Amino acid sequence: MSTPTHGFKIGWVLLLASCSSVPWDDRLPLVQEIQTLETLRPAGAEGRLAIILRDSPTWFRARAARALGRLGTGAVTTPLCAALGDPEESVREEVAFALGQLAYPETRVQALGALLPMLRSPSATFRMRLVEAIGKLGAREHVPQILPLLADTDPGVRGAAALALHRVRQHDSLVPNLETDASRVATDATILDGLVRAHSTETDPRARWQIVYSMIGLHAPSTIEPFLASIASNELWERFFATRGLAELARQGQIAAERHDDVCDALLRRLDDPDRRVVIEAALALGDPSPSGRNSATRDTPAPFDHRRVLDALAAKTTSDDPGIVVACVQGIGHFQTIETKANSTLNFAIASTKVRIRAAAIEADARLLGDGFSGILQVYAKEEDWRIRAAVARATRFLSNDHAGPILERLAQDSETRVRLAVLESAASRASDPKAVSMTVGLLEENDAAIREEAATTLERLGSKKAIAPLREALVTSRDPEFADARVAIIRAIGTLSTEDATAGDFIEASLADPVNRVRRAAWSALADRRPVRPLAAMQLADEGRKVALPGRDYPAAFLTSRPRVQLETTKGMLTLEFDPAAAPNHVYNLLHFIRKGAYDGRVFHRIVPNFVVQGGDMRGDGYGNSTWWGGRLRREVSPLEFDAYCIGMPRGHDIDSGGDQIFITLVPTPHLDGAYTCFGRVVDGFDVLQSIEIGDRIERAREL
Repeated sequence: MSTPTHGFKIGWVLLLASCSSVPWDDRLPLVQEIQTLETLRPAGAEGRLAIILRDSPTWFRARAARALGRLGTGAVTTPLCAALGDPEESVREEVAFALGQLAYPETRVQALGALLPMLRSPSATFRMRLVEAIGKLGAREHVPQILPLLADTDPGVRGAAALALHRVRQHDSLVPNLETDASRVATDATILDGLVRAHSTETDPRARWQIVYSMIGLHAPSTIEPFLASIASNELWERFFATRGLAELARQGQIAAERHDDVCDALLRRLDDPDRRVVIEAALALGDPSPSGRNSATRDTPAPFDHRRVLDALAAKTTSDDPGIVVACVQGIGHFQTIETKANSTLNFAIASTKVRIRAAAIEADARLLGDGFSGILQVYAKEEDWRIRAAVARATRFLSNDHAGPILERLAQDSETRVRLAVLESAASRASDPKAVSMTVGLLEENDAAIREEAATTLERLGSKKAIAPLREALVTSRDPEFADARVAIIRAIGTLSTEDATAGDFIEASLADPVNRVRRAAWSALADRRPVRPLAAMQLADEGRKVALPGRDYPAAFLTSRPRVQLETTKGMLTLEFDPAAAPNHVYNLLHFIRKGAYDGRVFHRIVPNFVVQGGDMRGDGYGNSTWWGGRLRREVSPLEFDAYCIGMPRGHDIDSGGDQIFITLVPTPHLDGAYTCFGRVVDGFDVLQSIEIGDRIERAREL
């Protein structure tokens, strides 16, 4: 079994090394001040941190740079750009990372103007941070400066350059009218050529998978050869991402007829890969036409490789002892409508499984395969005792016509389990042509449950019915309790979307500018700004509510920041050992340990499993909508240079980036798109097989600090 990978270890070592030199005894007040400024953000925080960045000892300058990046306002750009000339490399690296976090259009030009000339630095680690930041801030016009770094002498820089090229392609929406369509096509061709050339000469395992990863989003037929070369690699992540790359080409219809069998054969061979994650990715590639294999395609979409030999291979793997592999195969089998009899017999076998996860997947797949012909059986399964089966039935109704789905959804909308009713809303959101879906969702909107009300409002917005406006306005009035803040945000957005022709809606929304919760005020302001000229929010209206910060020397010993506390989770599948990094995210680690010491995690569930992405759970509600901290508010995001490799621990969040709480997610594969966007604050150090076996509904039976 693989262990946490190279990139995480580098970041971990650098952070710990920088902390080990801190003169705690005589500088503790300065540590406290920096953490207070970045968390509470009082007036003048940017100015005071800029002074610390300029005039303090090395560690504090680096820490102030990180704090300025976390503030992320336009006012931090100038002091950070000036600090790129700091004499200490550790400070310059933190400054480069911090600049990469400044996503405001008005700050990007200034930040890039300071970063780009530094690419000639002799320090490989600094160059790596520079190109990472340029990739986050830059656009296609910066491709010529990034491309040469694919041939850098350092493999870390080469890999970072590949990821940077991937990221700059995502920034068109941030730089309006940057280029014509023809220019974009030409730039993509340049990027593609550079990545293919780099792939042909790269020997470093990490840089190779990063190059392969970066080619996936191009959806270019010319990547078939690099992907086919990498899919046979001895390196896990190289062949994993090559498998995903071929899958996306097939889903996009970018594989020429003469290469179709070659690609199919390569993917079939990966069904016998020694690593289960590659097997799952291959199964999804062969059977599921949804983007990234996420089971979202419409019922009539055929499998990417709609052949009898592929169906036979997937059917054979359903006898695996690994439920995750079986689920991936079953998910794809539902798309073989051209070979319905064979597919149906395989799914009937899976539905009889003793494992709930497999049964649930087979129910959805059979509904996809048979449509209305399966509705009678779904009505039987809607009465199952296990809520996970009933939730699968609710999701399966999206493959039925309105007449057949309606009675099942109406029954499950009254279910006693919140997670089943949430699944009902998920299915209802796709039924815009069904008036009954609107009335059923309005009924759920009236429930006195924050999660149900939030999702009902979002569903009504998607359904687009004007009949929902009055119930939404009533729901906003009755959603005043603190735990309903996210519901109020969703309701305001729905009212704004649905009430474009209602002159009174603006006045109604305007009342929420006085809401006690910052994110609700911002939602109201955005909804108003979309419909009429509106004054900028005053500073008091933008101020955060009730933030708290845990401080060294007051709430915990100063040595905590240089420690690596470990926690053991005794789960229903076995033991997991987690190691945390207080230096990277002190409030997150403090919050988690606070609840563990109280025994609060004992009995909590894992509520979300996304194959080859994350395992998520631990929140107080058990459905992903619980969100608690030691004082009752929300955690600010604490991003750092730590990268999300496999087995890293991160903090989920909602639309508000500063909305961390008591749940966690653990990555199953490298996930570069999370880097710098979510808080990474630990890693799994033991129990990797246990982690991969966890299913929805499994529990943390006991959590204890080691």
